[in-house]
Amino acid sequence: IFNIFEIDQGKFGANYDAFLDAIHPEDRNMVNSAYQDSLRLKKPYTVIHRLLMKDGRIKHVQECGKSFYDDNGDALYSIGTVQDLTDSLALEEVKKFLLKCGAIESGTEFLESVACFLSKTLHMEYVSIDWLLEDGHAKPLATFCENKFVPKVSYTLEGTASQYLLQKALCCFPRDARSLFPNDPALAELQAQAFIGATLSSYDGRTIGLIYAIGKNPLASNSRAADVLNLVSLRAAGEMERRLALEELRDSETKYHSLFDLSPDGIAIIDPHSAAFIDFNDQVCH
Repeated sequence: IFNIFEIDQGKFGANYDAFLDAIHPEDRNMVNSAYQDSLRLKKPYTVIHRLLMKDGRIKHVQECGKSFYDDNGDALYSIGTVQDLTDSLALEEVKKFLLKCGAIESGTEFLESVACFLSKTLHMEYVSIDWLLEDGHAKPLATFCENKFVPKVSYTLEGTASQYLLQKALCCFPRDARSLFPNDPALAELQAQAFIGATLSSYDGRTIGLIYAIGKNPLASNSRAADVLNLVSLRAAGEMERRLALEELRDSETKYHSLFDLSPDGIAIIDPHSAAFIDFNDQVCH
């Protein structure tokens, strides 16, 4: 329990008031009411509430308690258990977000929503979703930094944490990330401590992009951050691959129209059933 509440056992007064002080201020009345009702009814209680950590992080816990009474019915003491639900609830929130967001958004709007969501969920200041280019560069499709979207500027991978990520598929540096990659401009600008990222793969296993988050503070839970990122990266990879296919289609159409329009010969496309012209270039008119 001391680990969950992040309390120094030697400084914690094992009494009810000290316990309430560790609870999120907005949930104290609810927890107190649940406990007092259990005493009045002489029944066990279960309550889910939040903990507010000193650094601003929020944890969700489930508390189950039972009290013992003397012959006069007065409470002697209470015992209970506390289960940390933070990780499981975070994953549920990710699933809800993907279902809701995926149903109404696509393309850049979806990727921007993902970047913003990850920043808030992981409590990390910088999130970027990047498209890999063939020349050793990456092109951001959505970058969210310190509560705002920033311009999408291509960058070289050499010397960055992203370059290392390409070799690992998933990597996490919960602290000292900046000292490990001193030439990474994003890490340097944020004076970053934490870096976590995953590669984005196409249906045939090709690495087509990256998704990563950078934080000024050390990561509190490596496993939760990795689980959240893995879940989101599957949907982000699908969206990126869809965009790749659209880009290739547009390039193909552009090349087709260039050949079609600039051909010195007259070219016409005719419907075989109605004999109507579907399309023709200027040479046909001449």
